[in-house]
Amino acid sequence: MTLADRVVPMRDGDIQQIGAPMALHERPVIRLSDDSDLALPALAAAAVEPGQADVLGIRPEHLSIGADGLTARVTDHERLGAETRVFARAGEQDMTCVLYGAASPALDEAIALVPGAA
Repeated sequence: MTLADRVVPMRDGDIQQIGAPMALHERPVIRLSDDSDLALPALAAAAVEPGQADVLGIRPEHLSIGADGLTARVTDHERLGAETRVFARAGEQDMTCVLYGAASPALDEAIALVPGAA
């Protein structure tokens, strides 16, 4: 994303969105399931109207570990210098959380993921 003026994500040969890298990062119109910088873990959200489901995307850098939140179990973690990526599973949903500093929960530890600006 740092070398491009425009990014054009495609799916099955069809253009999904066109825009500047940061515009796509800040306002994606598609849900990507890969591990790219544009990817958002998607959670099923409360229905807006009966019979209508919505999806909530949360970036890893917008999740933190707190006392109250979505209960998840740590499946792995990667220490990357100043940050640690914590991989967890909440029910059937895989989640990623970015922590800053030296803190890192243990494998299989139960944690509470809390959304909010990082």
